[in-house]
Amino acid sequence: MRNQVDGYPLSEAGQKRWIADFLSFCYKHRYIQGAFYWSPEWYAEEMWRAFALFRETGDAKEGFKAFHSVFPEDDLPLRRRERD
Repeated sequence: MRNQVDGYPLSEAGQKRWIADFLSFCYKHRYIQGAFYWSPEWYAEEMWRAFALFRETGDAKEGFKAFHSVFPEDDLPLRRRERD
């Protein structure tokens, strides 16, 4: 389950890049209306720590920043339906 995907190492930088690429892909396809990140806070089991968006201290990891960096400020996903 905890296998690395080519180009996306199991690191905070790899997580951030994967999330940004995934959200960009979703945003560009008009039939995708949203995306869901399963259990971003789940770090209790060792195998899931690489996928959690938060550390045990509650601080956000680098991957969390991808949600803010993908979309132009004047074209937020909430306004997407208006654009289509």
